[in-house]
Amino acid sequence: MFKMEIGLLDKNFQENIKIGENTEIFLVDLLKQINNFSNVIRLGNLSEKFNIKIQLKDGTTKGIQIKTLTEKINKRDVYYINNKKIYDDQILVVMINKERTRFALDFFKNIKHGIVELPFSSTRSKYINIMYKDLNLFTDKLIELIPYSLDYELILSKNLQKENDMFNRLESFCLKKKWDFKLNDSNYNGIDLYINDCAFQAKYISLNDNTSNTYKIPMTKKIDSIVKPYDISDKFDYIVAEVGGYKTDNINDLTMFHNCFCIISKMLLIQNEIIKTDTCSGKTSMQICAPNYSKDHWSKLLWHFI
Repeated sequence: MFKMEIGLLDKNFQENIKIGENTEIFLVDLLKQINNFSNVIRLGNLSEKFNIKIQLKDGTTKGIQIKTLTEKINKRDVYYINNKKIYDDQILVVMINKERTRFALDFFKNIKHGIVELPFSSTRSKYINIMYKDLNLFTDKLIELIPYSLDYELILSKNLQKENDMFNRLESFCLKKKWDFKLNDSNYNGIDLYINDCAFQAKYISLNDNTSNTYKIPMTKKIDSIVKPYDISDKFDYIVAEVGGYKTDNINDLTMFHNCFCIISKMLLIQNEIIKTDTCSGKTSMQICAPNYSKDHWSKLLWHFI
């Protein structure tokens, strides 16, 4: 029973993310069609603050947040969003239902944190001026308000910054190797990037966690705060790992292994019983050697260099 419940949780979690991403895609397509802006880009995993960045004709760039409206059960034409995060007051929050028939938009300072209910059939709601049933009226208001949203800037947590820096190095590495490189803009399928059309999950570890020349690589995913090992159904084909170096008196040693990449196939992970299958429970981490490791190790021949 427990396994069945976890499987259902995985499915619901992924479906909710997919619904949100489809809403973002709908809005990006809408903004591109109206041709009022120089560029419109979905940010995927790249930003914690914005879902979409929009370059105006004057060269300035704005960021907005997108939410999918959920219809309340047993309440006619009442939709809601649940703002679990706190954003800057001046971020424009755009709300759209799955059917693309109900729309709302306002700045975060006016809707704030928590559950926001929007009764579209009410004439007395305090949100009456931000709700729309007509796509054209909504679009006109969207065009009007976007220039007043918060200026876009890339602000990443320390861990996300390290990951983003790794992606930049990996892209340069692939360019030199004449490999195709593309970041994934989806959040629901567990894929970070594509190299030559193969799906990759990326891992970056700054330092080894002991005195040996091996690095502990986490091999887990989190579904609604539940941590589990990767399993055979996960969509990636390869793991690509980069490590930093060693902590010594020489600051350059902290990054001595940058631009070296360990590429491990999913099949090899299955053979080593790191990934969960019907016959093994999988592991929550694995040890890979440093690129300059002098002894034998299963991962030693998997390092790639320019």
